[in-house]
Amino acid sequence: MHIRWYRARLTPAVLVFHDGQEQGDVQMPEYRGRTRLVRDAIATGDVTLQIQQVQASDDGLYHCQVTHGFTSQEAVIELRVKDDLQAELGECSFFSLHLSCH
Repeated sequence: MHIRWYRARLTPAVLVFHDGQEQGDVQMPEYRGRTRLVRDAIATGDVTLQIQQVQASDDGLYHCQVTHGFTSQEAVIELRVKDDLQAELGECSFFSLHLSCH
């Protein structure tokens, strides 16, 4: 299974998961150390992306492409970040972008 979360098609990825491993070498530097997949849920088709230490620059569209064998699905999710997010959530803030592919 190949999972790719990205902001725009021709940019490096927010997160890539391939053959059971996250592929950090193709990840956008601004997301390194701040993103992860909820691995326990992948087997059920849940490819939730968690973003930690959410920033105003994280606001916008996120695309998810899941390829399994010869089948591929894609979805777009919008994350809206409020200006005062850090004041609201503090240092351990995180957000999950949930997508379920069945």
